[in-house]
Amino acid sequence: LLQVPLEKGQSAREYLQEQGLWEQYRLKYPYNPMAKFDPSFAVAGEPMTNDADLAYYG
Repeated sequence: LLQVPLEKGQSAREYLQEQGLWEQYRLKYPYNPMAKFDPSFAVAGEPMTNDADLAYYG
């Protein structure tokens, strides 16, 4: 078993906001998680995460 330390980086949202591009990005790519998945497989008991807010990597 190998322990990998987590490092906090900028989320995609933070980076785009810093560059002043967040609103433009959201208009071009509206948040619609079901667009990626076949609705017949929608049996998850947990809500999906917004990948733009992920900031920890390891």
